[in-house]
Amino acid sequence: MSKTVYFILVLMSLLVGSVLGQTYREEGSPSAAESVAQAPRLPLPCIQQEVLYPGGATGVTLAATLYLPAGVKKPPVAILVPGTGRQDRTSTMGRHPYYNVIVDHLCRHGVAVLWADDRGVGESTGSFDSATTTDFAHDVIAGVKFLQTMKQVDRRHIGIIGHSEGGTMASIATANCADVAFLVSLAGVAIDGLQSVTLQNEGIVNQSPITPDEMTAYNSLNRRLFRIIHDHVDDPRVDTLMMREFRAWKKEQSTALLHKMRFDDYIGDRYIARFLILPQAPWYRHMIMLDPSADIRRIRVPVLALNGDRDVMVDADSNLEAFRVNLVGNADHTERKMPGLNHMFQHCETCTQQEYTKLTETISPEVLNIVSDWIIQRTR
Repeated sequence: MSKTVYFILVLMSLLVGSVLGQTYREEGSPSAAESVAQAPRLPLPCIQQEVLYPGGATGVTLAATLYLPAGVKKPPVAILVPGTGRQDRTSTMGRHPYYNVIVDHLCRHGVAVLWADDRGVGESTGSFDSATTTDFAHDVIAGVKFLQTMKQVDRRHIGIIGHSEGGTMASIATANCADVAFLVSLAGVAIDGLQSVTLQNEGIVNQSPITPDEMTAYNSLNRRLFRIIHDHVDDPRVDTLMMREFRAWKKEQSTALLHKMRFDDYIGDRYIARFLILPQAPWYRHMIMLDPSADIRRIRVPVLALNGDRDVMVDADSNLEAFRVNLVGNADHTERKMPGLNHMFQHCETCTQQEYTKLTETISPEVLNIVSDWIIQRTR
């Protein structure tokens, strides 16, 4: 990978999980048109019902598909909550039909699924750009309320499965809705926003093909700028404070190092420009200040939290520990670190974001079986 490609990836990765759902194309990587070894077997073993229901805010109507396992009377049902980015029911992760594989597996194991377009995306109404993580969590709660009206499912066993930031949404929704019966967090974010973006970007930097002194410099700069955003997110001077911090950091670096990093030309300008954009987005301002721990502490229903130990986007150790600590008052919670798996729960080699599309596996069958077995055991 060239340094230019690396710089672009770091810039793109400043938003938590924002790279998910984007297709990375590098020389030698498969095209989206190529077949994927792991894909849903058509026809799906379920009855698909297109539904509309009120979202979590005035003026929001959510369009969704309810997947009902064929031949199963009143199955348990899970709301599927994807991660960061504009997600509709056609979303793929590069060439991988990621969520469709999950839906297919659950239906084949007798679990119904409700999967909605994000507000303002696909056939759902409302504004995506002005919505925050908590707003999307309210849309998840709206899905629970809708399922409470559906006689085709077991309304005593309505759960939520959230991936990545969707795991945070799922935690918030579960804590604030008494009708949720179980929670599955797949690479879910359970730590505060500042710690999350810091660890994410350190993981990306430390995995890149640059020298140790460059890694140290990038990580130092990122930590300082993220801290400025966090501490001054609503301060009109936040841009000025970031520029001041950036200049101070540059003065502390050697001329040779800045030249090696190409921060003595346009790369440095582009790098700080990307940071200056971040506080402009309502979602980002909310995310970096968000701490889901208080919500997680209030969850009393069964919780399954899985994270891959090779995940760069969501650090397994810190997030699983956050679930353990904050669920201490919960009688039924399971945290598992899955060996050799990346953020998408694929068995990986380099485990970089760019490898997602190169792998033939969409999601580990072991993870799928753990999820379905766990749900069935708690909803019999």
